[in-house]
Amino acid sequence: MRKFPEAPRVVHISPAAFGDEGIFGGGERYPFELAKAMAAHTPVRLVTFGKNPRTWQDGPLSIRVLPLRGRWKGSEVNPLSEQLLGELLRADVIHLHQWESVVANVGVIAGHLTRRRVFATDLGGSGKNYWRRLRLQRWVDGFLAISQFSADFYPEMKNKNTVVLGGVDPDKFHPGPPESRRRRALFVGRLLPHKGIDRLIEAIPSDLELLVIGRPYDADYRLLLESRAKGKSVEFRERVEDEELREAYRTSRALVLPSVYRTTFGADARKSELLGLTLLEGMASGTPAVCTAVGGMPEIVDDGKTGFIVDPEDLAGLGAAVERLVNLDDEAWDAMSHNARAVSTNRSWDAMARICLATYRDAT
Repeated sequence: MRKFPEAPRVVHISPAAFGDEGIFGGGERYPFELAKAMAAHTPVRLVTFGKNPRTWQDGPLSIRVLPLRGRWKGSEVNPLSEQLLGELLRADVIHLHQWESVVANVGVIAGHLTRRRVFATDLGGSGKNYWRRLRLQRWVDGFLAISQFSADFYPEMKNKNTVVLGGVDPDKFHPGPPESRRRRALFVGRLLPHKGIDRLIEAIPSDLELLVIGRPYDADYRLLLESRAKGKSVEFRERVEDEELREAYRTSRALVLPSVYRTTFGADARKSELLGLTLLEGMASGTPAVCTAVGGMPEIVDDGKTGFIVDPEDLAGLGAAVERLVNLDDEAWDAMSHNARAVSTNRSWDAMARICLATYRDAT
């Protein structure tokens, strides 16, 4: 292992970019937000893939989109580019996002052969890859899990795990005036079957106001949501600006993440919600949450204190919890709001970046 520098050059590798030219999802936003916060402390480059290759700066963060030459076995998390190796060799630390991908496979092997420190994070994506066949966990210096639930998927790396959870920007996400709150529930996320939005719409009473913010990534599922919403007080907003999203958090009484392990179409979704970044954003905005007992979400929500946790199979329980939180008396709701805000104060992206940097340095 090479001597570790005081200000290491870190490269974060994400198979897809976050934004209009990529995907509006937590698995894409996580590496972006972490890299951006880390760039305030050390030289950082975020590398991703796309049809429009370019390089630009976002504050101190350097971002490069590599030319996409294809996808291994057709998987979204397996983009191919001959320029990846050159980016890996520019760094002292390689941080790979989406562990179950050939991009991560290449990063681990290149890091090992060139004596660089290699760290990995699983963000739920999965494509054809070879880490178990090649036993690549041997060459990973640390596995930075976003939840204990995520860490438990990989017992092969139990001695290399550091659970870092996720972050939120407290300057962007914060409560508004108490009188601005509406008796409304809010969902934020991609409109995909494993998010369980269809069950949420079915569960709530017809007069309970629900705002659904998110982009559709499944045409059939979007039609199903429209059908379920008929006769109910449901509003869909597929494209919102950042300030509009923050305003929605600040003016709602409940944030709901009803994710499931098995979708309405029967598909398995065992990695449905490794963390739930929108929970942290809502809590930072002083909005208590209702979530299902799925993935890493129960590691964020404290049942009865910062929100409610329900069984993903309990449709009646989901509806009752949302209705209860939306209509909770002001004193009880204010206490939950305060508790939710307090939890998020220690979960800034800067704090996450510092934890990761300390883990990089301490790896042996």
